[in-house]
Amino acid sequence: NMIREIKGYFWGNNDSPIKRDDHAMDELRYYVMSRPEPARLENMPASIIEEHKQKLLKKLHNANRMLR
Repeated sequence: NMIREIKGYFWGNNDSPIKRDDHAMDELRYYVMSRPEPARLENMPASIIEEHKQKLLKKLHNANRMLR
C-alpha cells in the first residue's frame, strides 16, 4: 500500500500535500518522527558544518536581540 501511495502522492499549489488516500504515508511520517535522535558522543569533535551552523545561530540570536 505504501508504494502505491508514494506513487500517487502529489503536492498542491500551496506547498502542502493533497490529503487523499494517504494513510500509509501518515503512518510512515509518525514512525519516522517517533525515532530517537542518534546519541552524540561528547568527545567527538564537531564537524565543519556543525561549527558553521553554531556560528550562524549565534549571529542570528545576536541580531534578534538587537532588534528588540
